[in-house]
Amino acid sequence: MTELEYKQVVLDLLADLKAKNETVYFVPNSGNAGDCLINTATYQVLDQSGLDYVEIDNREVNAVQLTGKIILLGGGGGFIGNYTHMQELVTKLASVATQLVVLPQTIRGHQQLIHELPATVTLIVREQESYAYVLSCQSQARLLLSCDMALHLDIKQLRADSLFSLPLKKIARFGWSWLKISLIRLRFGSELMAMRIDSEKTDIAIDNNNLDMSELLALGAFNRRYNDFVSYHFLRQIDRFEPVHSNRLHVCIAAMLLGKTTFMHDNNYGKNKSVFQHSLMSHSNIKYSHRSDESNAGFVL
Repeated sequence: MTELEYKQVVLDLLADLKAKNETVYFVPNSGNAGDCLINTATYQVLDQSGLDYVEIDNREVNAVQLTGKIILLGGGGGFIGNYTHMQELVTKLASVATQLVVLPQTIRGHQQLIHELPATVTLIVREQESYAYVLSCQSQARLLLSCDMALHLDIKQLRADSLFSLPLKKIARFGWSWLKISLIRLRFGSELMAMRIDSEKTDIAIDNNNLDMSELLALGAFNRRYNDFVSYHFLRQIDRFEPVHSNRLHVCIAAMLLGKTTFMHDNNYGKNKSVFQHSLMSHSNIKYSHRSDESNAGFVL
């Protein structure tokens, strides 16, 4: 299948939901600036689908209020053994929703939960390795293979509220991040090194010129206003650099969408390599680097 065909998998599913003439409840994924990019693209796709949907702040999910509803959970990389937030949402909602759809994810770990999911759950994965893993869990849940939601993003449509519409603490954090990015660019030039410093980091050396953009610009992913603001400025900051080197999946996807020369490195459990092989390698401006293939530390089943 081509990238367009994989994108169509999600569009067809949303068309099926729209045909039910029921309100759908969308919970955006929590996380960093890369997760905001996923969520922003998802809002755009939901708008284009004409689906009647209500946004639910990911901090305020109430299973009782969502009982008997159709629920969409935002895509991302949180359904792995290192994290619990997607596991907790799926556990909380799988038994109460008339239909629960988990938008494109990387999935590893949580084997027992996946095995016990009912047929009312649809799991959409964004690469072949996750597809094979979920199959091995022998779940009743419906399984679909698509691609990362950020690949649906229409950059020209993206707008953001004024910075001063945010709380003072967020304004201060954004200002500090902008200043750090500007100073590093002034000192080291326009080549971006954006390597992870979190639990998915690899053994690639972190130098003084490193800018972990996804963490630097993580202001929150609670609702559309936050997601669109962060996504807009995430793209604007990455657009100041070229070439771009990163083991952050969505720094790489953002740079690729911006037309930048992009060098993707793997994270510490193979997610980036798997996504690259599935849906990114057809793009001429992104290349995969093998420098971090040897590092597998940190992934927990």
